Amino acid sequence: MLQEAINRRKGLKIEVVALVNDTVGTLMACSSTYRDCRAGVILGTG
Repeated sequence: MLQEAINRRKGLKIEVVALVNDTVGTLMACSSTYRDCRAGVILGTG
């Protein structure tokens, strides 16, 4: 559904290849800078 909504918008050249939650996103962002990063943690998001 997300890809379909993006496709309806003209001029956006975006392909969805993965959806992740905030903890996984934090881990991925950290590990791109710090190769020894082993955990992503989000506290208090409700």
